[in-house]
Amino acid sequence: MKAYRLHAFSGLEDLKLRDEDDPRPQRGEVLVQVHAVSLNFCDIATLRGRYPLPHHKRLIPTSDGAGEVVEVGAGVDDFKAGDRVMGIFHPRWYGGRMPPNVSQFGYGSEIDGWLVERKLVSQEALVRVPDSLSYEEASTLPCAALTAWSALTMGVAIRCDHTVLPKGRAVFPFLRFSWRRRLAPQ
Repeated sequence: MKAYRLHAFSGLEDLKLRDEDDPRPQRGEVLVQVHAVSLNFCDIATLRGRYPLPHHKRLIPTSDGAGEVVEVGAGVDDFKAGDRVMGIFHPRWYGGRMPPNVSQFGYGSEIDGWLVERKLVSQEALVRVPDSLSYEEASTLPCAALTAWSALTMGVAIRCDHTVLPKGRAVFPFLRFSWRRRLAPQ
């Protein structure tokens, strides 16, 4: 299996292609044949050694990717070989308030990212790719979705008495959002 690893933080010359052993899924894990990886600001900042959160040498970079399930481990009920999937930006945050240790599990900074032929992922950290999206389009969503959610919530949960007005374009992935929030009287 081919994998890119980042050996220092001064630029692209520090990104090295390596041959590695093929991973095998364990209990609760899914093996994904990666078809597309997107590049985000955090990936570029990490490459240049400017990402504000901890990041480590010799990790596989990039936070977002999409691909096809090729094998599942024992106990995986939600996915099967052939399913089209994408990762989530925070692989250990499944819902509720953001855990205080969420940055300890960031793809490409604390744990291996998506710039690899085959990636092992916990079944809870994958989402199905809609049929209407290509792998390339799907690979751009994890970070973008979290950014949009963060902009909407600003750290406060959206409730039934709040108003959100999204404004979008029909052509993906060029989405534009404007929003308005009406808070309930205190």
